[in-house]
Amino acid sequence: MNENEFMVMEISYWIIGDNVCRLRMENGLTQEELAERALLSPKGIQKVEAGISGMHIETLIRIANALNVSLDILADTGKIEKQ
Repeated sequence: MNENEFMVMEISYWIIGDNVCRLRMENGLTQEELAERALLSPKGIQKVEAGISGMHIETLIRIANALNVSLDILADTGKIEKQ
């Protein structure tokens, strides 16, 4: 790849939502507990897990930090691994 090329990644909100839900359950957390850890509302967690588009990057960073994973893990289409 030369300096004028860049990689474009299409974000799948459904995949992010599925990964957040799976990681939350693997950690034994309710939506309310994850919301508290991420300083978000439970409704916000519900929207993320439902794959509603238009998620703010700050929201995803808070969720990733609360789950102790990196952002790329939330968007990963393959196997989910904890850090």
